[in-house]
Amino acid sequence: MKLYPSLRQAKSHTNRLVDAYIDAAWQKFSTANNDGHETLIKSAVDLVVEREVSLAKKEGRVPEHNSVYIHDELTGFLTAGYETTASTLNWGLKYLTAYPAVQTKLRASIRQAFASHTGADGQPSHEALVKVHVPYLEACINEILRYNGSVAVNGRKATVDTQILGYHIPKGTDVFFPVRPHCC
Repeated sequence: MKLYPSLRQAKSHTNRLVDAYIDAAWQKFSTANNDGHETLIKSAVDLVVEREVSLAKKEGRVPEHNSVYIHDELTGFLTAGYETTASTLNWGLKYLTAYPAVQTKLRASIRQAFASHTGADGQPSHEALVKVHVPYLEACINEILRYNGSVAVNGRKATVDTQILGYHIPKGTDVFFPVRPHCC
């Protein structure tokens, strides 16, 4: 990073952008009353900040406004979320096309789940889309993500000294683990 001014500038721009979105979300949730937070959630930033507010309240602590974990999580969404989502959707369509019986069953389960939740235009309401549980749809999504997820590993930073599979992991260590058995 020190050798390439263009990388420093890009990182600085990314940090300013993420910080601005985080600040806007904190402002939204600090001025909102404690009820109805779910109606304020319009993006991944809002969701992450709302979760921190809820967890802090549940744990009886002050929310961490400048958490490095929130910043890192949202930087990941910003820099990696777009291509991976498009790629996953493309693979999902490919698999559904390759397995028409699964596609037929999926369509039938969705139609059945929303049969009593459609409006005059024949489309389900926003509330129904959020609240109606469609187990087969969730299973299809999970299988698409499991079989061909866009990211082969997850990474976390150890927040306490711990042990994983018999190995000592000091606090602050970055830990990466595969999310698919056939990767790595």
